[in-house]
Amino acid sequence: MAEYWDAAALEALRDRIRAADAARAAWSETTAAGGPEEEAARAAEPARSVRSETAAAGGPVEDAARAAESAQAARSETAAAGGPVEDAARAARSETAASGVLVEDAARAADTARSARSETAAGGPEPLRLELRDTEWPCRGTDHHRQIVRAMVVDDAGWFYFVRACRDDEFGKAVLIESSGGGVEPGEDPEAAIRRELAEELGAQVEILGPLGLVSDYYNLIRRHNLNHYYLCRVLSFGTKHLTPDEVQCFHLSTLRLRYGEALREYEARACTPLGRLIAARELPILRRAGALLGLAEAGAATVPPPK
Repeated sequence: MAEYWDAAALEALRDRIRAADAARAAWSETTAAGGPEEEAARAAEPARSVRSETAAAGGPVEDAARAAESAQAARSETAAAGGPVEDAARAARSETAASGVLVEDAARAADTARSARSETAAGGPEPLRLELRDTEWPCRGTDHHRQIVRAMVVDDAGWFYFVRACRDDEFGKAVLIESSGGGVEPGEDPEAAIRRELAEELGAQVEILGPLGLVSDYYNLIRRHNLNHYYLCRVLSFGTKHLTPDEVQCFHLSTLRLRYGEALREYEARACTPLGRLIAARELPILRRAGALLGLAEAGAATVPPPK
C-alpha cells in the first residue's frame, strides 16, 4: 500500500465539505424561520399599516414616506444583527450549551479532527492495521489468500458512496452495506485496481487522497483470507457502471449515497446477520478513520460491538 497522502487535496476537500454543511445549515434555519420572503413580508407590515392609517386620515404623502423609511431602517437593523435566523441559531447554541451533551460531542469530534489534521500536516496519518478473525463459522483451514482494494468514497458535499448487496447464498440471506472494491488482478497496480473497481461498481472517476488502512480478515465458510487495502477517494465525476452478471443477478448490487452518520447507523443496522457482523467489524474502523480525517462528527454514531 502506498504510504503517501495528498495533504493539500485533503484540506481542500475538508473546506468544500464544511462550506456545503454551512450552506445546508443556513438553508435549514432559514426554512424553519419562514424563509427570506416571509421575513420581508413581516418587516413590510408596519409600513403598510401606517400607510393605510395615513391614507384613511387624509394625511400627507410625507408621512407615508417616513413610515416606509422607518420600516426599511428596521429591516437594515435586523439584517445587521443577523435577523431572526441568526437569533434562532444563537438560541439553539445557548440551549445546547445549557444541556452540555451536544457541546461535549462536538468538542470530542473537533479534537479528533484536529488530531487528524496534525497527522496529515506531519506527513500523513499512519494507516490503520487490523487483524480480524472469523468467529461466526468454525475454522477448517485456509486455502485462498486474496489481495483486495477498497475505498471510502466521498464527494465535495460530504456524501459517502457504498454498494448495497442483497445476498441469499451459503452465507445466508442478508441485505448488506459495503465499501466499493474488489480483487487485484495479477500484475495490476493497487491504485489502478481501485480506480477500475470504483468505475465498474459506482461509475465513479476519483482522486485518490491516500491510504486509510490494511485489514486482514477471514471467511471460514469458504476457507478464504482477505488482505483489504483501503483508500480515501474523492469523487470527480460519475458515468456508467460496468457490473458483472454475478453482481447483478446474484448480489443485486446498487449504489448507496449516505451522510457520514447515516452510514455508521446503516452498518449497525445490517450487523444483524453473521456476514453483516464480519463486514461491520472490518469497515467501521476504516469509516471512522475517514470521518476523522474529514473533520466529521459522529452524529448518532454506531455502536457495533467487536466480533465475539
